[in-house]
Amino acid sequence: MLAYCTAMAMPHIDDGQRRRLIMERHRLRPDRRTDDVASIVRSVVCLHASDPATVFLSAMARMREPSVGAIEDALYEDHTLIRHHAMRRTLFVFPVDAVADAHWSTTTAIADREARQLVRFIEEDGLADDGAAWIAAARPLILAEVERRGATTTRTIGSALPEVAHTLRVRGASLSTHSRMLLVMGLEGSVVRQRPVGSWISSQYLWSTMASCYPGVLDPADEQDVETAEVGVVRRYVAAFGPVTTNDVAWWTGWGMTRARRALAGAGAVEVRLDAGTGWLAPDDEPTRHGAGDPVVAYLPGLDSTVMGWKDRDFYLAPEVADRLFDRNGNAGPTVWLDGRVVGGWVQRADGSIVTELLDPRADAHRPLIEREAERVASMLGDVRHRVRFPAPLQRDRYE
Repeated sequence: MLAYCTAMAMPHIDDGQRRRLIMERHRLRPDRRTDDVASIVRSVVCLHASDPATVFLSAMARMREPSVGAIEDALYEDHTLIRHHAMRRTLFVFPVDAVADAHWSTTTAIADREARQLVRFIEEDGLADDGAAWIAAARPLILAEVERRGATTTRTIGSALPEVAHTLRVRGASLSTHSRMLLVMGLEGSVVRQRPVGSWISSQYLWSTMASCYPGVLDPADEQDVETAEVGVVRRYVAAFGPVTTNDVAWWTGWGMTRARRALAGAGAVEVRLDAGTGWLAPDDEPTRHGAGDPVVAYLPGLDSTVMGWKDRDFYLAPEVADRLFDRNGNAGPTVWLDGRVVGGWVQRADGSIVTELLDPRADAHRPLIEREAERVASMLGDVRHRVRFPAPLQRDRYE
């Protein structure tokens, strides 16, 4: 327990210990793998879903018996997981018991901004003089049609409701009103993305009502306290990623420093000393001090929650290799990990082969272990051919 630390010397957690915590808490060690998909997601708070393949590859990397079907069941049958926009306006997959805090702390503000923008587009295009009134009239029509069909595509909604399906010309681009309305309603929490139209790497989803798939989980009319929700988000984040810096919290949540400090205080986070400054742990945290043990390798997909989990990354990612592994917008490509440190990247080529590029000389002694893990990834992908949605320079150079 670290709750007593205010009366004692501030504990020190060095970079090596932080890397061991990554492997332990994020289920990257083989003995920490599990086939409980919701537990996997909970161990990293949520999975990035901007690239649909990330959800499956992130989960399967942490499973004893990797299974696309088990992940699909958790999302679409058991409904223990939910796909929802939240921090940094990013699409994530959350455990259902975590999504409300993310929604009320973050998503509702994004929904308000998106709705205001759509009002402006409607009025600028001349579709209606009062864009807010147009949205208010369209919202129940779309919700009723989705509810009637049970699960449906954006295109079907447009065909069934021509009165809400218009093409706006916005600053030289085209925008479909019914498509943008479904985005807004998803952010508001009245509709939710369900199965993809196609395979598990597809980003075209069926829409269902939130109430039919996740009764009682999110109700747009049941407004909750923002600061309470902030504390809930940060409590989960610090428990999964701690120790973290205040800068990490501000970046990961997208809230900025003031809200990050407020939420850390509300969560009772405990101050600790890091090699690079000050960090925070959950109040009941007991970080283990076990030795390095046998070397462990993990292949993680682009935008995996672990590589994207901190703003201050020097303790696991050498600055001189980051440009090779991240695109210009800060999106991580697929990475190779050795004992909690990023040592390279990988890509699946068109013929299905996994090509690895090692960037850290410490990895050279572990090539047989690295090659075995690459074979495991190839087995997960099977006949699926996946091009990373946000390729880093390493992927772009090695696709062909």
